[in-house]
Amino acid sequence: MKQITLKEFQESLKQSRSKLLERIEKQLKISSLRMEGRSKQLRFSRFENRTGRLRQSIAGNFGVIDGRPAAILQAGGQARGADVFYAKYIEFGTRYIRPRLFLGRSVEAEKEDLSKDLQKAITAALMGKRDG
Repeated sequence: MKQITLKEFQESLKQSRSKLLERIEKQLKISSLRMEGRSKQLRFSRFENRTGRLRQSIAGNFGVIDGRPAAILQAGGQARGADVFYAKYIEFGTRYIRPRLFLGRSVEAEKEDLSKDLQKAITAALMGKRDG
């Protein structure tokens, strides 16, 4: 095994950290897009969307929340120029409407896949591999 200096070790650690963050960000972006696609599927969403405005408002994004990278899934943003205010009622229900949880079910379905993908990405970054 080759001996390295402390400075070489520190440099290697910096590069690994940078690669690790890049891989985590990439996996979270992929995950958010998978959740978006899943939430827009009729068989998964379990509600009739007559105008399509709610489906158009569903968006998966990457963001940093409280200094931590996160996959973000949201609905109710602008679709055709207006906010889709009723998205929260479809998701969580009201006393007259049962909850559909089209976002919540998508998040739950993604948890296992994301966990596996992040484990692969972390292992690849720490081992210095190019593809995770």
